Amino acid sequence: METNDIKDFVVFDFETATHDRHVCQVGIAVVRDRQITDSTAALVRPPENRYDKDCTRVHHITPDMTEGAPTFDQYYEHTKEIMENHVVVMHNADFDLDVLNRACDHYGLPRIKPRQVVCTYRLYGHSLADLCAGFGMDCKGHHDAEFDARCTAQFLINWLNGVEPDESKYGVKEEIFSKGHKRIKGAVLQKDLTGADPSHIFYNKKVVITGVFPMDRTLMAERVKACGADIDTGVTKRTAFVLAGDDPGPKKMEKAMAFQKEGYGIRILRWNDFKDLI
Repeated sequence: METNDIKDFVVFDFETATHDRHVCQVGIAVVRDRQITDSTAALVRPPENRYDKDCTRVHHITPDMTEGAPTFDQYYEHTKEIMENHVVVMHNADFDLDVLNRACDHYGLPRIKPRQVVCTYRLYGHSLADLCAGFGMDCKGHHDAEFDARCTAQFLINWLNGVEPDESKYGVKEEIFSKGHKRIKGAVLQKDLTGADPSHIFYNKKVVITGVFPMDRTLMAERVKACGADIDTGVTKRTAFVLAGDDPGPKKMEKAMAFQKEGYGIRILRWNDFKDLI
């Protein structure tokens, strides 16, 4: 079936509890004859009910909220039935399908193979937040799985109906720096590849440092810059690495996690990763 012929489909969106992508919420939106007819969300108890703080900062789902929730294996048959019998739509299908596969693998279940997958990120090439802005849609509920599923449904409906977003409204707002953290500034922010090893993982890559570390952050920045990194002070779609210490800036981490979900290849590194790479 060609994308333009689609009239009925089901949207799935997953929120994750951990950096290794264990699901904690699933959102579903149902579309019939290119109209959103229903939507719902369900909490999922991740393995050991464990959460990474950075993930909670993004979607505000906490362990106490999922303590009594069903685990993914209890949703498996219902999810499998829907996906195998409907066109499935996702915004950044690579991310959501990976979440789905990891959940199946964790519980030793056969991987689910949807009937057909349409990715609205691949259609538009822009984040959910950008598309909401471009279509004049309220984005305050972003990272609630049901809200994101409904937004994704509308994106495909607009695509099918030939409604185009206003690209002039795309863009990332300036980062507000967290209080109590010494801001990195000065010459270290000026890109300089002189003497750096082109084979190093940081070479010519944008790196953001946030949080509290055992080492002074400016010194860290100088070490990373010596490897060829382009030190930046805010997370954008061009960021390659975020070095996150204790108490990282919540806005920076929220952006990094959001951009990851939208398909941007941002990697979040910790103190031990930094030491190994340097």
